[in-house]
Amino acid sequence: MIWENGLWRDETLQKYLAENRKGWKYEVIRIVANCPVFLHEHLSRLFKGAEKNQSKNSISQKELKAGLLDLIKQEELSHGNIRIQ
Repeated sequence: MIWENGLWRDETLQKYLAENRKGWKYEVIRIVANCPVFLHEHLSRLFKGAEKNQSKNSISQKELKAGLLDLIKQEELSHGNIRIQ
């Protein structure tokens, strides 16, 4: 499942990465007991990296956090990883 600009896409990560730009910044967030571990730190690094590359963010950290929490709930993800790019 891919969440892009606030919309869900039923697509695999491999297919999505193959069709999109290379060199994007990304973070992998660990999920333990339905909770993202060190979420604030991951999002801060991701947004700082985007600023350094002079990339325009189409979403705020608050919106991204809400989307991640929605994904965890929707997919009933109690343990695992989520990649954000």
